[in-house]
Amino acid sequence: MQRYVVRLFWLGLLQMAACAPYQPGPLSAELSEDASGRIYFQSADAYDFVDYTGALPPRTVHGDLKMPEGEGSVRGAVILSHGSGGTGSRQRRLGEILVDRGFAVFELDHFAPREIGSTVRDQLRVTAQGMMGDVIAAQRLLQTHPRIDPEKIGVIGWSKGGIVALISAVDRFSAYAGRPAPLAFAVAFYPFCGYDLSGESLASPLLILIGDEDNWTPAGPCVREAERLQAAGEPVEIKVYRGAKHGFDSRIFDVEIGRAITVRDTSEKCTLRVNSEGQTVTLDGAQGVESLERRLAYLDVCGERGVTFGGLAEAREDAYLQINALLDRLLP
Repeated sequence: MQRYVVRLFWLGLLQMAACAPYQPGPLSAELSEDASGRIYFQSADAYDFVDYTGALPPRTVHGDLKMPEGEGSVRGAVILSHGSGGTGSRQRRLGEILVDRGFAVFELDHFAPREIGSTVRDQLRVTAQGMMGDVIAAQRLLQTHPRIDPEKIGVIGWSKGGIVALISAVDRFSAYAGRPAPLAFAVAFYPFCGYDLSGESLASPLLILIGDEDNWTPAGPCVREAERLQAAGEPVEIKVYRGAKHGFDSRIFDVEIGRAITVRDTSEKCTLRVNSEGQTVTLDGAQGVESLERRLAYLDVCGERGVTFGGLAEAREDAYLQINALLDRLLP
């Protein structure tokens, strides 16, 4: 608990810092062979998939690029997409492992460029659909790096970023953001799986990692959609960890977050689908989330407050093994 209090202190400082105007550095349209460190690049602000079909206001964002030592080609590149708490130790910990295994790692910050510290209490300010645009823009930029094979770039996301990883793997969804090529893989740590994916196909192999005691993004809908995709022959795997909660790869244990909002209702009035125009609506057609106003109305009907966050060491270690096995298979 003491560590959690310290984390809240630092989160508070980050949120205060996020109120300061964002001051980006020079934009990079392509990367040189020795490119690494903080890199600023052009993305865009979308709220829903439909927004990608029109003109979007540009948005400068950034990521931190870490390259393996040595020269020549790397095994591949991994884009990291954080959750609603922002960037943190979970991304850095796995990033270090991946760099040691020969991968370039590009850790995105979706929030600071938008002057946001956290969306734990308010998920409306930036959406997973908008964050997906950052991932696709990062993919396009990494393709210019001389040491990175353009076809060996994938994404790993956590919670809100896990939704980003999931939707980036769906062929039609990522196509809205103008992806330059299918991502080589997508790994989603405890994503919200409240999308009905009937009739959808995957552009990228997808691995979902989630706990059976997760009450923020429950495992049931993820199991349902994974089985539905598997039955259609799509490349998806899911690992459900017994006794694991949301954030099981964290080193913070069993913390109640009363103000955090979630959707646990799996009825047609709360399950989402993406229509032919790219609008995200409910299965019964009564609600939509393609704008701030409609998302507020959806959460009034379907949202609940109060979640649990907590790590489980054996689940964390096995998740790393699952990711290593996936990468060894896809990017040997």
